[in-house]
Amino acid sequence: MIEAPSFRKVERHIHEKGDPICCILFAPTFDRICKSDIIPRFEYLDNRAGKNIDFYCVGYMGYANKTDFPDMKEIGVSKFKDSGEIPWSFSQRKFSEFVDEMEENTSWKYSGGTELIILDSNADFTNTVIFKVDKMLKDDAIDNVNELLEALIQHSRKDKKTLEKFSLGTLGKKSSDILVESIIELLPKGLKSMSGIWTKGKHYTIDSIK
Repeated sequence: MIEAPSFRKVERHIHEKGDPICCILFAPTFDRICKSDIIPRFEYLDNRAGKNIDFYCVGYMGYANKTDFPDMKEIGVSKFKDSGEIPWSFSQRKFSEFVDEMEENTSWKYSGGTELIILDSNADFTNTVIFKVDKMLKDDAIDNVNELLEALIQHSRKDKKTLEKFSLGTLGKKSSDILVESIIELLPKGLKSMSGIWTKGKHYTIDSIK
């Protein structure tokens, strides 16, 4: 789990690391999904994802202080394997600024709820998969958000070839479709039982948002 107080900082960090897959997680603390299912698992998700996948948590900060961020809300301390203990906090102002920056620099528009955006290794937003978690939960496409996160983590460990293909922008939407199908297959319900329930355009989108 990586702090993401600004859009530009995330862009720089992704390009510096060059990881095969990275995710931008929009999960504000005022959304019940985040409060009940995501924040309590920060430490687990960081250790589980390892070096295979990075989650950039929009509006979240480590070691922040009230002087610089007067609106920040402390959410607890997580023990990370590589960074020791990190006191995490969330700022609605920084979250809002990130959304504004991303909307200004891409064609993406925030839905207002919990979203997970998967980028390829180029991180230029020409090849993205966007999961609309609130709508997925409402339509029983998933039972909880952690099913989706766990499937994505398992996929990043098991199916390196699909991730490599997804990272090649020339393959575009075809490789993105394969990625989504591979993630669905790793859900407890499996691909066959979920056929026809996951709807492109409603529960997820595959597109260039550059």
